[in-house]
Amino acid sequence: MIADHKEGGILTWGVRENSSKIMKNKIERNSIGIHTMGEEYKLRVCQNQIHSNKIGIKVGLACEVEISRNSICENGSGIEVYSSFPVIYLNKINKNKENGIATRSYKRMICSAKIKKNVSITGN
Repeated sequence: MIADHKEGGILTWGVRENSSKIMKNKIERNSIGIHTMGEEYKLRVCQNQIHSNKIGIKVGLACEVEISRNSICENGSGIEVYSSFPVIYLNKINKNKENGIATRSYKRMICSAKIKKNVSITGN
């Protein structure tokens, strides 16, 4: 279990041509459950339980992230995307207090999220 961190449970900062995977974790009661950044950094976030964080997953600036098959529930905000290129699918995104999924452009940079075929996005 990854829990009770004031800043974030998992922080990744990748560079071009690097890739990582965050898989099969229980992440709860953190300021940010998973926070990822990095130019053209490829990350897979799959099969995690992400509950009771201020922000479940925060994707920042130019990341190429696959977010799939996660349970993202009862956070302040489920997923926040800032000027990145995530593909978000087959997740359960339920009962988050503010947003299920929020996308934003930062300083006129493109935000191009693909959100498709999630199991549920309800009660946010």
